[in-house]
Amino acid sequence: PRVEGNLQLANLKFNRIAFESRLAGPLSFDLKQGLNLDLQGNSDRIAVRLDRRFQPLDFAVKLAEATATGKRSSNRSNSLDVDITNFPMALLGSLAGQSNVDGKLSSQLAVSLGKNPSAVGDVAIARLRYGRVQAERLVAKFNYANGNANITNGKVILNGDDRGQGEYTFNLAYAPQAETPLRGQVKAINGNVQDIFTALQWFDFNSVAQGLQAPKYAKAADVQPLKTIGLESSPLSKQLEYFSQIMPASSNRRLLRPI
Repeated sequence: PRVEGNLQLANLKFNRIAFESRLAGPLSFDLKQGLNLDLQGNSDRIAVRLDRRFQPLDFAVKLAEATATGKRSSNRSNSLDVDITNFPMALLGSLAGQSNVDGKLSSQLAVSLGKNPSAVGDVAIARLRYGRVQAERLVAKFNYANGNANITNGKVILNGDDRGQGEYTFNLAYAPQAETPLRGQVKAINGNVQDIFTALQWFDFNSVAQGLQAPKYAKAADVQPLKTIGLESSPLSKQLEYFSQIMPASSNRRLLRPI
C-alpha cells in the first residue's frame, strides 16, 4: 500500500514548549520505500525520512533558535550522525516524563542503529536546572551501549562569575540492572561547599530535607512580611553556624530565609 497527501498539525505542544500554531507539509508512506514527512511553519520545522525498515535516513527539527539534525553516516550505513544546538531540555524532559528540568542542550553524537542501539559523543548543557540543582554550564563525554550509560570527563560550573568559582569534574555510570544502578565520582577543582548549597538551593535545614525536589513557593498575594532573625548578608556557612547556635532556644521557629 502507498499513501500520499498533506498533513497539518495545529498547536503542537509538549508541556511548556510549543511549536508554531500551524505546521503543514507533504506526507508519503510506502511499505517498500518507507516514510517521508516534512512539516513547516514560518520558522519551525519537523522533517523525517525513514527507510523500509523504519530506520531513520535523516531528520530535521527546528524550534525557534533550537535545531536538531541527523543523517546517515557516509561510511557506516547503520550509523546516524546527530547534531543538536540549543535544544530545550524541557522538551526532552517532557518526552521522558520529567517536568522539572530546564536548560539548553548542544551535542554531537554518533548513533548506531539496529537491535542494540548505541550512542557516543559530546554533550554540553547551558543553564541546567533539574529540580533544585542549578548550574551555569555542564560539558561531558557521553556513551550509551547495551542499556548502560556512561558520562566521562564531565565538568560542571555552578556559577558564571569572572572568578571561575564553583568548578567540579565528575564521572557517572548508570547500569539499571546493577545492585547500585548509579555510581559516580565528583572532584572539586575550584569550588567549596557553599557553592554546592547555592546550586541546590539549600538555604536552610527545611530546604535540605526536601532533597533535590524543586522548591514550591507561595503566591505573592499569600506572602506576609515577617520579622527576620538571621545574618542575611553573611555567607551561608556563617548563617548555618549561627542557626545551629540558636536552634535549641527556638526549635519551632523558622529563623533563616533564602539568601
